[in-house]
Amino acid sequence: MGDYKLNRSLAARTSSSTSEIAGMIQKIQNDTKSFVEAMRQGRGEVEAGVQQAEEAKKELAEIVAASEQCLDLVRMIAVATEEQSTTMAHISTTMNVVSGLSSDSHEESSKISVITQELSTMSDALNSAVSAFKTGT
Repeated sequence: MGDYKLNRSLAARTSSSTSEIAGMIQKIQNDTKSFVEAMRQGRGEVEAGVQQAEEAKKELAEIVAASEQCLDLVRMIAVATEEQSTTMAHISTTMNVVSGLSSDSHEESSKISVITQELSTMSDALNSAVSAFKTGT
């Protein structure tokens, strides 16, 4: 009977160890499934992050291009403003010249008016002298 008890005890321990090993294997399989699922989720999140980074890169490139266009427009406006300033200076100078010429023209017109009156007076005097000469008076 001693062997029977020994065999029975050995069988019970083997059965217990087998159940324990089966539980450990089941736990390892469950942990592995959880790990694989976590890796899948992590990969999906990484792929989504890469996609977002690509979109951000495209949007930044568009912002840079728009900024360069704005900078070009600002440069063009600066050049146009400088040209307008130069043109306004020329117009101002021309207006001063025209004003001077107009003033000179007015003075000359006044002189011509005075000369015309003098010529008219001389003409009247000459006409009177010629009339007196013709009539003998």
